[in-house]
This record gives sequence, structure tokens and C-alpha cells, in this order.
Amino acid sequence: MSRSIWKGPNIDRSIWKNIKKVTSLSNIPKSQKSDTLKSKVIKVWNRRSMIIPELIGTQCEIYTGNKWVGTSVNEDMIGHLFGEFASTKKIAQYKRKAKKKK
Repeated sequence: MSRSIWKGPNIDRSIWKNIKKVTSLSNIPKSQKSDTLKSKVIKVWNRRSMIIPELIGTQCEIYTGNKWVGTSVNEDMIGHLFGEFASTKKIAQYKRKAKKKK
């Protein structure tokens, strides 16, 4: 079941503070603003937080419980959760046994 629209998006308080730091670049010219947004990285521990339009063009690192997975936010990600873009499962890779020659 999805979250009710009237409640608004669920965003962790620490992520919201980091978003305000990164996006409050009012004294920087528009030509340099996109470069500075790309250079700033927002670290996300709360995977259930929703991606909002203010994050478009920023770099986010999502914690999977073991490592950090880097992603860049684009328009298609709005409304989804951070956890959808960083898998916590490790893909099993099986090794083939080499046949011995006689």
C-alpha cells in the first residue's frame, strides 16, 4: 500500500537539512550552479525516504548496510524511494570446476 497523498513525501530530517545546504546556492551564478550541484554528495542512510524534485542533478550515496552505492538523481526517479536504486543483495557467482586431463 502506498503512502497517502495528503500526508506528503516521507523525508528524513537529516536528508532534508543536507538538501537545503546543497540547493541554497543563491549567491552562485546559474552557469556555475549545475557544476557545484554535481560536485556535492548527499549521503543517505535512510533508504525509505522519498526522492523529491529539489534533488534533480545531485549526487547521492545510499548506504546498503555494507557499502555506499553512488547514484545521480534524474527526473525519472522522483517519487521513488532511495532504497530502490541500491540493492542490498549480493549476486551469487558460481565457479566452474576445471576438468582434469588424463
